[in-house]
Amino acid sequence: MGLEYLGKVDKYSILEVIILAAQSLKTIDKDYLLEISHMQYTLHFLESLNLGETKYMSMLDSIRQKNVTEIRQTALAAGIEEELIEILCQIPFLYGEMESTLERAEKMALNDEMIEDIKELQEYCRAVESLGYGKNIQLDLSMVNDIDYYNGIIFRGYIRNLPGCVLAGGQ
Repeated sequence: MGLEYLGKVDKYSILEVIILAAQSLKTIDKDYLLEISHMQYTLHFLESLNLGETKYMSMLDSIRQKNVTEIRQTALAAGIEEELIEILCQIPFLYGEMESTLERAEKMALNDEMIEDIKELQEYCRAVESLGYGKNIQLDLSMVNDIDYYNGIIFRGYIRNLPGCVLAGGQ
């Protein structure tokens, strides 16, 4: 079973879906975890590196798998400078508590698009905190789902004592 939002998708509707996800998880277990990401942050990073399609897709897979060795090898093969490789290798570890993760992501941003992605994500974080859901929500900017389907905010939900994701979705 899933949820499909019909109509104009705006910031309010995205927030509404995030809150619905949090409420659904909380109904099952008050000790849930909802991870949120903004896919465009990582995609804008990779686009700024001007990788060919094969290396771009390989890099995305390596980031999804949090495979730093493969990220480094692909970046070296693409001729990316060492300073950028070091930043790129931090993306798989760009997760955790909302405020500190946003601060780290902002320091890693290479362009204005990435800064805008962080600002947008920050708006959602402030909203979920003000609604009382902040303690159960973390960010994971290495979460990059199907780029042919998703293009913005994405999320995954977890319940304690269950081995995997029990809820997932996004824009």
